Amino acid sequence: MEFLKGCCRPLLWTLLFSPLSFVVAQEKELPQLETEIAIYIWAKGSFGDELDKDGNIISRYTPPEVKFANADGQVVNMNVFPGRRTPFQKYKGVAQIQFFREFLVKGEEEPRRYPVGQVVLPETTRSALLILYPKDKAMTVFTVYPLLDVSENIPPGKALVYNTCAFEIGAKLGNVQGFQVAPQRSILADLKPDQHSFLQFQFWVRNGGDWSKAYSSKKAIHPESSVILIIHPKQNSDGSINPRLVDLLTLSAT
Repeated sequence: MEFLKGCCRPLLWTLLFSPLSFVVAQEKELPQLETEIAIYIWAKGSFGDELDKDGNIISRYTPPEVKFANADGQVVNMNVFPGRRTPFQKYKGVAQIQFFREFLVKGEEEPRRYPVGQVVLPETTRSALLILYPKDKAMTVFTVYPLLDVSENIPPGKALVYNTCAFEIGAKLGNVQGFQVAPQRSILADLKPDQHSFLQFQFWVRNGGDWSKAYSSKKAIHPESSVILIIHPKQNSDGSINPRLVDLLTLSAT
């Protein structure tokens, strides 16, 4: 998933999906911000309880810890888990949000804070869905990629289809007409599940002069959902990018 480090650029209208590239100013110079944030950890490495061959738990998995502090000093634990999106939480403070985990040191009353990531949001941000991409397999430190105002800008019954690949893709959602998405660009598409609320996702890539199917799946989708579909290149076993296959990350925008 190294593609995230170099491929993210501004999307359409007020929605942004971009890496942290702001010049960090002194905290007192940063504007104040009042918004809501949710987090999705892009899973990396192995995680989950360790089981024996009979399915008994050998050791329980400890999820990553991602907290932030509001301007009044209140500490909020986002209760993150890899591959799962958190609910939105209110944030009020400087526009540069510092995320941390806490640990106790013997003899000290207050826990120490260890930084795990940061992001600077525009002061006009109404909400932000933050994609946390791990810098290590243990998922203790992250690069933060913000998706801004998705809950307001993706209407019910619509999907934001974002192509993070360095090449064009063809897409088809259910029975609606197919469309193309340029590299590192997005399109707002209709969600029209069948009568059983299932939607067929199909994507193609160019193989020479022809289109070749690169992904197909069927998911249960409520017709009035607001979703984000992030299409990204599939990796080979050696970590290199497979130009003929893609994968799909599906997130709720609300």
